[in-house]
Amino acid sequence: MRSEPKKTVSPVSVPCRQPWSAPRGMSLVEIIVVVGIIALLVAILLPGLSVARKNAIHATSQNNLRQIHTYLTAYAGENREILVPAAFDYSAQGLTGDARVQVRAPSPAGVNPPLGQPFKGSWSDILWTLNKLGPVRTSDTTSDYDYRNDSPDAKFYSLDLDDNGNVFRSAARMTKVLDGDGAFPFGTGSETDEKGQPGYFAANHFFDLTTNGGKWWRTTEIKRPQNSMYLVDSFAGEVTFQTGTDAADYNIDYIDFRYPGDVCTMLMLDGHVEPAVSAWESLQDLEESRQIRVLGLDRQKNFWVP
Repeated sequence: MRSEPKKTVSPVSVPCRQPWSAPRGMSLVEIIVVVGIIALLVAILLPGLSVARKNAIHATSQNNLRQIHTYLTAYAGENREILVPAAFDYSAQGLTGDARVQVRAPSPAGVNPPLGQPFKGSWSDILWTLNKLGPVRTSDTTSDYDYRNDSPDAKFYSLDLDDNGNVFRSAARMTKVLDGDGAFPFGTGSETDEKGQPGYFAANHFFDLTTNGGKWWRTTEIKRPQNSMYLVDSFAGEVTFQTGTDAADYNIDYIDFRYPGDVCTMLMLDGHVEPAVSAWESLQDLEESRQIRVLGLDRQKNFWVP
């Protein structure tokens, strides 16, 4: 009988264990390199984030202007196609019972009266009142007013209240103010009251009832509304220049080029927004070279509503 060959089993190899050692930490040089890379990335990203934030503010201001045009269109539709005046003064006209006396009317009972003369204001007061955007209530040691019949002014913003989302002001803050003059028609012009507040949108002085002979204008009277400016960024108030000032001052003195690239925005009478208008040297430059009509609007005729 044949015997089976014996099977041999190969021995299993067991890996040799290395002696235990503590994990190696980062050296000081490696830490410095990592921190340096992080600092470099932050330095690269921050300017981009700042530009993005400024562009977002610019876009919000443009949207505000478009919303204002919606209100202007509604006003014209309800008032025989009349354009909202840049500024008005009903204080001496005895308009008892007239709907216009609601605008900048005396405050409700129990609160202090609004700053400035009653029945005298600007386009923003008209649109604020007629669209019933108030009341916005303020209360401090010197005033207690709810802005029911006029839009919030310098006094409101000087109280450091949360932004009330007022579309009649720019999303960008003012970095400068007039020297010694008040923002028109209300505001002291001092740095404590005006600087740092939301920037103004100023209406074209051409539509100012207080200085333009009491004329009202219909939308149908403007030949080229797409080239005719109604609102522009300003740090000097809600009308492009004040009563008694030289029209030449309008060239640049009161306009705020507050957005990236040192540009301002304009709302044209047809409703479109010119988002990036750079500084101009003169009205001739603005009207002839850039085809933006400001004071010499193309019009059919003068129209006056008593």
